[in-house]
Amino acid sequence: MGVTKQTTLASLGAVIGSDVQAWDAQLDALAAQTDLAVVDGGTGSSTAAAARTALGVAIGANVQAQSAVLDALAAQTDLAVAHGGTGVSTLLDGGVLVGSGAGAITVLALGAAGQVLMSNGAGADPSMQTPTVEVGVGTYTGNASASQAISGVGFQPDMLIIFRGAGFSGGMVTTAGPGTAGTSWSFAAAGESATFVSFDSDGFTIDGNWNIDGNTHYYYAVKF
Repeated sequence: MGVTKQTTLASLGAVIGSDVQAWDAQLDALAAQTDLAVVDGGTGSSTAAAARTALGVAIGANVQAQSAVLDALAAQTDLAVAHGGTGVSTLLDGGVLVGSGAGAITVLALGAAGQVLMSNGAGADPSMQTPTVEVGVGTYTGNASASQAISGVGFQPDMLIIFRGAGFSGGMVTTAGPGTAGTSWSFAAAGESATFVSFDSDGFTIDGNWNIDGNTHYYYAVKF
């Protein structure tokens, strides 16, 4: 039996493909600890940053760095105020939004009809409150009686201003504590009285001088 190359390699334990690896440039690169190209299964670099760039996943250029804000957006959870959100997932219909520093926005409770948003001082949230000053504006038509009760103002006035309608001069300003006639100042024509009867729970009562038959009178009522 003759000796062949293969039998010799086998006897030496150097059969290529079973005992030893055939030569390969990539294996040389691995053995030399040099950068293995991407096409050969490597990264083409020796640092993490360079590897990300070679693989097309450079942070800030190809991909976005991990962010809790983006996580919240992706998960559709409440985005914090510090990141431009409200910090809450529902808002009361018709509610007024009030800032709470870096905390979630506060939604104020709805007020009753006629209430307005008023301050409660520094450091406290405002709230819906009934105004301490109420104003009622309207008209009434004189009926020539000695007095006439005017209702529908909505409150008992503390001050009343009356101006007569077209064709008549004069006006009256009356101030007093609730329910009393108080003091009147008249802009009436000479000889005319500047009195009225009373402030009432829903308006006021005027005397004949401010009750000219068929004439429209204009009033401005205030409650403090």
